[in-house]
Amino acid sequence: MNIIFIDGKCLICNGLVKIIYRIDHKKRVKFCHLQDPKALDYLQQDFVKNLSTVVFYQNGEVSTKSDAAIAVMVELGHRYFRVFKIIPRPLRDWLYEVVAKNRYRLGKELETCPVPDKDLASRFL
Repeated sequence: MNIIFIDGKCLICNGLVKIIYRIDHKKRVKFCHLQDPKALDYLQQDFVKNLSTVVFYQNGEVSTKSDAAIAVMVELGHRYFRVFKIIPRPLRDWLYEVVAKNRYRLGKELETCPVPDKDLASRFL
């Protein structure tokens, strides 16, 4: 099973879920907010506490930050995203963290996790 865990109160994160949902025609991934208690069924507490990173759970393996973003795109059939692996992880993750730290400035913090429409809701745990 492939699951993308995101900060449910992040407007940008929820926007990315909608984009991934639209391009994932084969329904390869499911979604879960890190604030959802179901996240603990798949992730250790440390991952669930850190709301500033996306977590990609793929067949029992966990990736975070830029590795997670690349792995999601590869899973969705965009294999050319592997080219970003040539950039050293510390540099990729630094760039990821700059965006993550400013995500509430770039898109407001939501008071609650949004309720998705019926079709998208079926893709959440």
